[in-house]
Amino acid sequence: PGGALRELTSDGFYRATYEGLPLDADCSLVETRAGGATSTSIDVDEVTVSAEPVGFTVTNTFDVGGVVVEKTFAGDGTGTFVRGSFEASLACTLPIDGVVTALEIPGGAARELTELNGYRNSWDQIPAGADCTVTETRTGGATRTDATASEFVVVADEDHTVGLENTFLLAAFSVTKDVTGPFASEATDATFVIETSCLWDRDGELVPLLPGDWMDEERLPDEGTQEGATDEGGESEESEPEPERPTSVVSQIRDGTTVMFENLPANAVCSISEVDSGGATAQVVWLDGVMQLGDLTLADGLNDSTLS
Repeated sequence: PGGALRELTSDGFYRATYEGLPLDADCSLVETRAGGATSTSIDVDEVTVSAEPVGFTVTNTFDVGGVVVEKTFAGDGTGTFVRGSFEASLACTLPIDGVVTALEIPGGAARELTELNGYRNSWDQIPAGADCTVTETRTGGATRTDATASEFVVVADEDHTVGLENTFLLAAFSVTKDVTGPFASEATDATFVIETSCLWDRDGELVPLLPGDWMDEERLPDEGTQEGATDEGGESEESEPEPERPTSVVSQIRDGTTVMFENLPANAVCSISEVDSGGATAQVVWLDGVMQLGDLTLADGLNDSTLS
């Protein structure tokens, strides 16, 4: 009567009844929607309907596990460019009653990895059996990121460890002046002026780099008078404005000479412009023998360019 199915909800205190069943009928019960439970047990296999109420107790077990993420660093640029916070994100799905469902991660999907936490963090209370992936959402501008065991299935009462390694490689590039054309002899002793600038994409923020010198935009203010400080008389003192930092280098160069720029991240993008071309008809930049139509994207190691 009323059909074989009954819904068990929190509003009904997870309790349901069947009424109007024939006396002495032998009845069994199965759970058809377990809500993603790891396992389901029913206290008895069968009951016989009698004048007194009989019933079943269905127990759903929801096991959970944890995920740990650990970060390491590699490369000759680690000491120069590793700074600030990094971020990893966890995404999981679980089949719930036949439907693959994206899970809401307890405490949020993102975890910060900083020097303060030893570049280590974790997620707890992840349902056992969930199919999960950890990705790094803030790499700090690393040349590359390698993940270990980043795709996995959560096991009950166990912590799964994911490794993230950021490699920071150093790059350098040289600019050699080459004077060509029918009137090149007129300019072999001339001095030309070039301006070089670089940008580093660090998690979507283009950070200006001074070629040959890492620009630390996170440096602390000098000790002494700071904004909001007071002197001995109790009066507020204003700190002097910080001088504007240069974002480009101006160099003099002559035919056959080379200017070198070092200590740059391997994925920096640099531009070379000629401030004083000495009356040249045109200027062409070559990088490792290939003509460049725009800015130069540096590979690790030495990148040789020629300004003709």
